[in-house]
Amino acid sequence: MKHVFISREGDKAQFVKNFESLQKLSNEDLIEKYNKAVDSGIVGVHRAFNKRRNS
Repeated sequence: MKHVFISREGDKAQFVKNFESLQKLSNEDLIEKYNKAVDSGIVGVHRAFNKRRNS
């Protein structure tokens, strides 16, 4: 698996927010969320991109 990250303004704050919420989840919940993302085939897409694209 490869990880590609393109940094944009505001990404650090969003990353910290997401990281803090993930820390509160159990291992089972984390695995379930990961498996759902893998099933959809989309993992780690910038949210702002998705919002613009669907508008």
